[in-house]
Amino acid sequence: MRAERQQIIQTDEFIGRIQAVGRVALVARVTAFLEKRLFVEGSEVKRFDLLYLLEQPPFQAQVDANKATIEQLEAQHRNAEQALERAQALLKTQAGPQSTADSALAAERALAAQIAGAQAQLQISEINLGYTEIRAPIDGKISSTAVTEGNVVSPTSGTLATLVSQDPMYVIFSVAQRTGIDLRNRYAAKGGFGAVVIKLRLPDGQLSNRTAKSNMPRRRSPRTPTRSPCAG
Repeated sequence: MRAERQQIIQTDEFIGRIQAVGRVALVARVTAFLEKRLFVEGSEVKRFDLLYLLEQPPFQAQVDANKATIEQLEAQHRNAEQALERAQALLKTQAGPQSTADSALAAERALAAQIAGAQAQLQISEINLGYTEIRAPIDGKISSTAVTEGNVVSPTSGTLATLVSQDPMYVIFSVAQRTGIDLRNRYAAKGGFGAVVIKLRLPDGQLSNRTAKSNMPRRRSPRTPTRSPCAG
């Protein structure tokens, strides 16, 4: 072959592994019967999709009971406010004793405190009612379910299913310290590791069409794993 001048592209190859950016273990926050599973195992789901539906009537009943308690206390509180106003008016005309006004004030403040406590209980019951709907916190592929309909689930039941994000993904590979120094020196004049072009070779030998960006730190200890986010 005739000798001729050609551009030489310097390359390095490293063995890496794929790791998801997001991984969520779905668990139950309350104890209840599992009524419905609303996803196909192994499929991709979107954020906020409803995945599991737990038995809601007991939690809805608690919410309704707390609302009724608040209405009852508010009615008593309005009556106590009126009694306090009458006691304070009589006190100004010296027709009523100070003790009556003090008792009316104490009763009004006690009912106000009870209303605040009842509202807190209502908020807790509404939160628990919301926990009966288990939704996807991220986009990703969902695994098989560990619990089927009709079983009781609780916070101690463990993972119901695992949700793993698919895009982007991390490709983690180890780079020796000497190699890292050589790469840093090689690309220092070109903008550093940001100028490095990373291509992924699949197990069958084919190059992936996904693009990747280097996430290599400036200084690392020997054989420190390096992550490159890959999107596509």
